[in-house]
Amino acid sequence: MLETLETPDQILADLWTRLEAGVRDNDHPFRLAVTGTIGSARGDSSPDLRIVVIRWTDIAQRRIRFFTDRRSAKFAQLTARPALMLHFYDREQTLQLRIGCDVTIHTADAIADAAWATTPESNRANYAGLHVPGTIIDHPEQGWPAPNADGRPNFAVIVCVATEIDWLHIGRRGHRRVRFTWSGDQWNGAWVAP
Repeated sequence: MLETLETPDQILADLWTRLEAGVRDNDHPFRLAVTGTIGSARGDSSPDLRIVVIRWTDIAQRRIRFFTDRRSAKFAQLTARPALMLHFYDREQTLQLRIGCDVTIHTADAIADAAWATTPESNRANYAGLHVPGTIIDHPEQGWPAPNADGRPNFAVIVCVATEIDWLHIGRRGHRRVRFTWSGDQWNGAWVAP
């Protein structure tokens, strides 16, 4: 199907459709993204990577959301430097997306409250652990949430505003790549060498 996309505009529409599908379908390859931030667990300025679950997209506003624990290194890194790169890969389609984003963090506002209200109880438990994410513990069970613990104080919504997108299709007849940049009020797409 990707071979039928002939213009950057068609590719842009298709990639946002795929991102939206990832929100709706737990098995879609774009449900999960690798995030790249600056500032590693070692406390230096090395890159740091981890998987996040994409929870929401808004094409018109160029926004992608995921959740995190306020106590995590990721939260501290994004607070210090509110930008990241999202990496998506669809193995079946041999399609890679890299999306550069500016970030806003929401913890105690209407965005965070609305997201928490629609988060299932089973997922809320992910934010109710007794220990800060990354803390060394003696047994895996020590990382589990405490009974009846409230995870809301640890819950944060990360809103990513896309500023650049790099689309790469690794095709049998040849690789194709388009780079999109946000300029003023529109995306500008250009073919680039893969």
